[in-house]
Amino acid sequence: MKPRTVKRAFVFLVSTCAMLVLGYVAGRHDIQRAAADTARCIQQSHALIIRGDTDVARQDNIDAKMLQPSYMEDDFSKGTAPVRRDLAEEVVWLYSLITTDYDGPHLIPHFMEHYSKMGIPFSRTYVDLLHDPALSDAGLLKAQALFGGAGAHIRTIAQPYTPDLQDQAMVSGLSKVPMSIQDWVVVADMDEFFTFGVGGVEDAVTAMNAEGATFAIGEMLDHVAPGGELRHIDNATDIWAQFPLVCPIISNIAKGLPAKVTMAKAYLRTGAGHHHIVEPYLAHAYFSDECTGIPCELVMKRYKQRTLRDLYDLTPYSQYSDDYQFSGSEDGTGWRAKQWSAWTKVHHFKWHAAVLDNLLFRMVRDSGNCLLDINEDDCQPVFQFWKEVARQFQSLNATRSIDINSMGCKEGVDTLWNWR
Repeated sequence: MKPRTVKRAFVFLVSTCAMLVLGYVAGRHDIQRAAADTARCIQQSHALIIRGDTDVARQDNIDAKMLQPSYMEDDFSKGTAPVRRDLAEEVVWLYSLITTDYDGPHLIPHFMEHYSKMGIPFSRTYVDLLHDPALSDAGLLKAQALFGGAGAHIRTIAQPYTPDLQDQAMVSGLSKVPMSIQDWVVVADMDEFFTFGVGGVEDAVTAMNAEGATFAIGEMLDHVAPGGELRHIDNATDIWAQFPLVCPIISNIAKGLPAKVTMAKAYLRTGAGHHHIVEPYLAHAYFSDECTGIPCELVMKRYKQRTLRDLYDLTPYSQYSDDYQFSGSEDGTGWRAKQWSAWTKVHHFKWHAAVLDNLLFRMVRDSGNCLLDINEDDCQPVFQFWKEVARQFQSLNATRSIDINSMGCKEGVDTLWNWR
């Protein structure tokens, strides 16, 4: 079975299941029976896509390609400690986890152009190329050619995406970057284009140093095509012109936090989703299971389903533990997390044609037996953030587009709401 056929069949089956269940609920108001029917339909859908992936893998001879030199390098247990250099030489590095499946590679030329204009050379760009080996290698090969041809540094990870994998890749990937501990790091997802309001990254560093800031936060601005259409990305047309509308989708549909860390000193790291900086006293809780006390327990409870390997030794918190200024200290010395007073922007180009395929796969995999508005309180999800993915798919699949009127989308703006 061809991948495209599998996806179409998969979407059809899930949609059919949803209609059956809605009809059943409307006619009988039997929530438990509806939940069971929905769960069975989703399980059948999941089995369908797995069978399809198996067919693709068989056609591609997955065992043979996994043995090819450089097909993957996903050892998350090794790294190199950052080096010390004179502060006058501090520079900015870019790290990103790039998903090469679905339509992801179509974003890459725009991503590369944007950060090049921001002043980050390809020689200081490190990317992890994430690829599901059960799918076609076409996207992976395109990504390797684009980044490799420009002189960026590449690591290939041949595994399906999971939130844990993203965190593991970031921590281990940044540990391999030969940067100074006093340099700056931009950690941007492939569909996130940061702007700093003062020019490029060097201008931002100058402004942040002037007030002693060590990291910046940006508000999320979701970009959408005219009319809310989930259109395919065109490599020949400016991406800002393709998706000119700005909408608060993440906060309205996904109920996610519409803010991300956009740049930070190299001795700091971000937490899950890059929404905040990990404080030194909580680093063990985020990057290992060797943490005790109430603050650690709260963090570990929030991410109780994560399966992070012990990556603490790959962080600067381990390598330079004596250099930090911990919360509550009054001597005024040491490294600390201090937010820049200016809010930067995170221009988010997620809402294109491939988003439904991606969300569908993640929803089925992540939700376990959980169903929105039915058994959320006593279900067993595979990943803690299943609701965010399920809400996005549920909202978009109904209309196959963004409702730009109810969402309050606008054109030609760089902020939408006063939520801070």
